[in-house]
This record gives sequence, C-alpha cells and structure tokens, in this order.
Amino acid sequence: MKIFPSDIDRLTHICDTLEEIIKSYDIELCVLEDSIPVRNSKSVLQLNILKGMIIRSLQKKNIKTKLIYPTTVKKMVTGNGRATKEQIAQTIQRDLIDIGKYSDKQTKKQEKTSDIYDSLALVLAYLNKGRRKI
Repeated sequence: MKIFPSDIDRLTHICDTLEEIIKSYDIELCVLEDSIPVRNSKSVLQLNILKGMIIRSLQKKNIKTKLIYPTTVKKMVTGNGRATKEQIAQTIQRDLIDIGKYSDKQTKKQEKTSDIYDSLALVLAYLNKGRRKI
C-alpha cells in the first residue's frame, strides 16, 4: 500500500491512474455515485473533492458522466431504496453474476468484493433507469 504525504497527493494519484486507464480503453460513459453530504466529516469532503477531480478528468477527454444517488441505485437494483449493501450483492448474485460472498474487507481467506458489487450496482441502476438492456 502506497503512503502519500498529503490527501491532495493521494487524490491526484487516483486521478492520474484514472487518466492512464482512459488512455488504454475507448470509454464513452462513466457512471458515478452521487452523494448528499449529511455531515461535515473529512471523508465526505474528500469524496466530494475526488468526485469533482474525476469529473474534470472525464470531461477533459469528452467522456459523458452520469451521477446517480445511492438511494436510486438501491431502488433500481433491489426495489428498495433502503436496501443494505449485502442485499444489493445478493440481488446481483441471483440476477446477474456471482463473484463471491459480499465482503468489505480483504483477508487471507476472503477477497474484498464490495467495490465490484458497488460498480455492478451502478451499471445496473443506470441501465434500468433508462430501461436499457445489457
């Protein structure tokens, strides 16, 4: 795990990595989870700064960007806007693909799958919102 001297250095590294990925693939659309800051925590502020940096990186390459609220993702995937991440993973496992048990932490015995399930949920919500087919 790389250690960064500051939060700005870490956020810049994330955007630099994204820009390398953009160079490698023909990306036309990026779907991001939008957020409503409910409290003035450092992590929420950092996520909003990162989201702005990502959107700027995407726009510089003329990549269309769509934002979807977490409750919309939950509603579109499970039918329940208050579904848990585990319920979302179960729906994806049942209806799309089973990549393994939902896990928010990586251990020696268990891979971290939460980010993959989150990404799949965003794609499904985007496709369902416009009634697009996979």
